[in-house]
Amino acid sequence: LHDDLARGHLVSTLKKGKPVSFRVRGGSMEPWIHDGDIVEVEPLTALEKGDVALVEDARLLRVHRVIDAGPDGVRTAGDRLSKADPPAPWSRVLGRVKRVRRNGRIVRAALSPTLGRLWAALFPLRPRLFPILRSLKHLAQA
Repeated sequence: LHDDLARGHLVSTLKKGKPVSFRVRGGSMEPWIHDGDIVEVEPLTALEKGDVALVEDARLLRVHRVIDAGPDGVRTAGDRLSKADPPAPWSRVLGRVKRVRRNGRIVRAALSPTLGRLWAALFPLRPRLFPILRSLKHLAQA
């Protein structure tokens, strides 16, 4: 999220303990979260490897999957990306994505705990997996 006013509102709402919803932009979370999907984010209470987090950095808000979490913070990466984001301290982790909506319907696979943990564990292999996933998607649509 790049708009400073909207960003400020989302951050302050989450810090007050209230959930927020907004439309994501970009394809870094494909194939699970698409450009234009609406994510519902709940204030941070707990976060595990494989969860999708909302993280604040100097320029924008990022919705990326947690690939590692420790006492000092988290490491996240877009599901479509082969490079991890810089480490984020817990103070920059704003919330956890609770629900993803696409065309008015809830997308359950996007936030499946088992699938999320598996996808996070496969992080180093993602560049090799994408061609296979694309082929499977094309076969399913045929």
